[in-house]
Amino acid sequence: MMGIDLKVHGIKEGGKQEPLRGISFLLYSINQTFGELKLEKLINGLKLWRMIIPLGEVEFTEAQEVDDKTIFGLTMKYRDLVPVNEEQLTDNLKSIYVNFSLFLDQRVEDLDK
Repeated sequence: MMGIDLKVHGIKEGGKQEPLRGISFLLYSINQTFGELKLEKLINGLKLWRMIIPLGEVEFTEAQEVDDKTIFGLTMKYRDLVPVNEEQLTDNLKSIYVNFSLFLDQRVEDLDK
């Protein structure tokens, strides 16, 4: 495996999706670009990624190349009424990071096959 160096690029609050559900956008980046054709192939492979977490669910939404980076957007839909403490949120974000990073690493590796 190549070992993609995925960096946290930011978290944006998306507000309410439904009365009892919230939405956030998780942004990650890597210092690598792929070009239009490989990026399209990568995006199609990443569309398969989805993760159920105690807070709700997360799925890959989009990827975009900006300068010398590729930025990946994930959408996290969560139950708004579930009380969450800082530790639970941190644990969920770590799980998402590890799971997506491993999946991304495999998809990038598959681009050259």
